[in-house]
Amino acid sequence: MAEAVARYDANDVIEPSSAGTSPLNYIPEETSKTLARNGYSDRGLHSKQLRKEDCEAAELIINMTGTPSNDDAFWEKEKVEDWLVEDPFCKDETTYQRVIEGIKRRVDQLAAGLRAKKGDRVQENK
Repeated sequence: MAEAVARYDANDVIEPSSAGTSPLNYIPEETSKTLARNGYSDRGLHSKQLRKEDCEAAELIINMTGTPSNDDAFWEKEKVEDWLVEDPFCKDETTYQRVIEGIKRRVDQLAAGLRAKKGDRVQENK
């Protein structure tokens, strides 16, 4: 859900790519329904395994488990921001809705901070 939200709401400052340590290999139906109810598309989304190369290429990694990773070989801790996001899988519609609303708030906050930094860099270059 976070990738879809970031693609739509913050594509000017975020190039999102979502992956997990235990991917389902499909997008759950309730995820698709929740995205649609909130004005987002699941088009182009797919469940994929997090790879070391992806972490190396990323400027920022959002760890949505809320549990800090102890695997120093997998990603640079300086790149990681930990968010505690409830996993809605196999839960009810209300849970999915609560989760997407929380994700949207966090993405909006992240995007606002990135836009401010981008604006500061533009001012410095003038």
